[in-house]
Amino acid sequence: MIYGAAASVARAFLVVTPIGLRALVELAEALSTCGVRVADRQTLEPWSCASTCLYARGNESRALRFETHWRALFPDDRAERWNLADEADYARLLAHKSALRERFHGLPLPDCGPGEPQFQLHAFHVPDPKDVQAEAQRLTAFGSAG
Repeated sequence: MIYGAAASVARAFLVVTPIGLRALVELAEALSTCGVRVADRQTLEPWSCASTCLYARGNESRALRFETHWRALFPDDRAERWNLADEADYARLLAHKSALRERFHGLPLPDCGPGEPQFQLHAFHVPDPKDVQAEAQRLTAFGSAG
């Protein structure tokens, strides 16, 4: 399990965004091929709001920009949190993340303005090891609020 600063333990997870849900079967098969086991799934609705809870890490304007685009491009506005079976599955997922990103493309967002970085909406989100606990807590709080 992933241990954070808090005493509670968060199970490692990934979020399958609306883009990834369009290729749900293929993504599940690709994860299985990589040896990544999913223990259970939870719906995240509305995803646009959940994404803001997830991504608001000191750059709320970026998170709100993502929220606006998710809502505009995917009116069904749902995603899924896939909790992984154990730490080994998370390690395998991290090892295959780049290859999976190449296979399951995201959507680039239009430029904000001169000098602004190019951002992309991804088919899935995998928290960095240092962020698993905090992101899991934010998603749990989001689910509890809804």
